[in-house]
Amino acid sequence: MAAGHDEYWTKTMRDAWEAARDAGVNLAFMGANDSYWQVGYEDGGRTLVGYKASPDPDPEPGQKTTQFRQMSPARPECGCSECSSKTMSCTTVTSTWWRIQRCQGTPGLRAPA
Repeated sequence: MAAGHDEYWTKTMRDAWEAARDAGVNLAFMGANDSYWQVGYEDGGRTLVGYKASPDPDPEPGQKTTQFRQMSPARPECGCSECSSKTMSCTTVTSTWWRIQRCQGTPGLRAPA
């Protein structure tokens, strides 16, 4: 579970997240802008960089620092475009987690988009 504002991910981080999702691992993001910008490391891995105002000098298109949704092919945040278009719905699977109990969620309860 990511509870913060995890906006900046490297290609390796995003690839690992997608592999976990595709393998059926449960993932939850409780913040905003998760996986929004692809960034990279410089200085032997000591400096995290994201070229926003100037062109990225990396010659490899898949490694360039950019918004994931601007890549070709696009890799929208959360791995689903529904996250930003507000069409995603959720179904409560268990009500033992304190946050669900606090919201009075019950198993099978559907929260529409």
